Amino acid sequence: MQRRMDGICPIALRPPDQRRMGGFNNKMRHMTLPAYGYRVKSMQNKTLIVGQPTASVQDNQYRLSATLKAQGGEAMPEHQREIWLSLPVEYAEVFVNPESSDCFLMGLLYFAMRMGYSLKIEGKISAQLLWNLSNEAMPLISAYRPLVQPVNIEAAETTDFPGGHFVGTGFSAGVDSFSTIIGNLRHHVRPEDKLTHLFFFNVGANGQGRSLEEVEHVRKKFRMRYESFAPAAQLTGLPFIPIDSNVPSFMPNTFAAQLTLCNASAIYFLRKGLSKYLLSSEGYNCREWFRYLQLQPEEQRFDMALLEPVLCQWLGDRNLQIIPYGNSMTRLEKTSLLADYEPARQCLNVCNSEKAMEINCSVCTKCRRTMLDLELLNKLDHFRKVFDVDLFRQKFKSRDYAEILYPPPERENFFLHSSRRYAREQGIDIASQCTQSDRFFAFMHQTWVYRVLKELHLLDFAKRLVGRG
Repeated sequence: MQRRMDGICPIALRPPDQRRMGGFNNKMRHMTLPAYGYRVKSMQNKTLIVGQPTASVQDNQYRLSATLKAQGGEAMPEHQREIWLSLPVEYAEVFVNPESSDCFLMGLLYFAMRMGYSLKIEGKISAQLLWNLSNEAMPLISAYRPLVQPVNIEAAETTDFPGGHFVGTGFSAGVDSFSTIIGNLRHHVRPEDKLTHLFFFNVGANGQGRSLEEVEHVRKKFRMRYESFAPAAQLTGLPFIPIDSNVPSFMPNTFAAQLTLCNASAIYFLRKGLSKYLLSSEGYNCREWFRYLQLQPEEQRFDMALLEPVLCQWLGDRNLQIIPYGNSMTRLEKTSLLADYEPARQCLNVCNSEKAMEINCSVCTKCRRTMLDLELLNKLDHFRKVFDVDLFRQKFKSRDYAEILYPPPERENFFLHSSRRYAREQGIDIASQCTQSDRFFAFMHQTWVYRVLKELHLLDFAKRLVGRG
């Protein structure tokens, strides 16, 4: 006997690989899949039409694009009337299937879910991917972030796209990407699991593109960072391929809220050549992941990286796997792994400042958190080429050490807890490394005063008032 609950539809629809093969995989026409065990409560009255993919070559770049048209809502602004991805033309034949619209579907999925658009894809998409998104991925994302809701996806044609045999991962010169590369190349894995290619995506990590001017600024930063990271990538002996796009134009929230889907957009752009893609975790290990989900209120769950260990299995299809990598290690353990790796010493880049281009600002939270861990490991001086070590020690070291003693009530404290455990294990006297005033301010982070100032949006003002902005 099947249970019926509000919003639940007991539809006996099984995945393509668990049912009798009838006509599902034989190029279905104009089909919308209902969600398995989940029904969208209100049908969207807005539709985003994604045109047929169009290939072009200009300035040695192969570009795959599709026009966009909105029905039932406001006209799309100029910078959102087309979605495109590109790569150097010499890699196009190996990696890009010009008939596949999967990359556009993934690049627009969160945008549609957040803005309330149904999606009508006029090109071909993967039958398995459509089933996975409709029945598993969208309900999972919505359960994590109730602000976004599943949408209807209508495909003109679905099929099984053949896969490739290459294994790729992103190289952003950060802690997570370095640890993925080191872990894969140094450990004994099966030949078919060995990395063959490194990629650098422009799908949001370099900034958001809310106008044509912002899109060009983001692309400039992307090119500068790629050129900066290329020498270190060459030391791995693997090809390093830039993937440009205007996917950052479709970001109604921060990149963190949709980073997994944005990365999947670029991965599916490469689907012809890839069989596996190792998606570097964002620094949370499994223990921190479970604790975060238990403690974080729904309205504050904005980082999709926390879903990746579960979500990634539903973002692949028959011939392309997206595999989360690195969830067994803490951020400090990853930092320790790369601390003696020469390419990392040459171009480690962890900065999340929108103003910074190809170098670390040495001021933002991620820069300071990384320098703090390198200092605990007694390796920071080896990274003077990528960080302003003297600035950190003069201005930030004392207050950051104090936060190890009294972590702030924010998600960053998960990283600080692992740093504190390491300091205790190594017998490092943290208290002696920070001033009494810094310890006082760090302690205040844990009190009701900090929470009230934050809720009233007076926290930045209070920091400037005491000279700590």
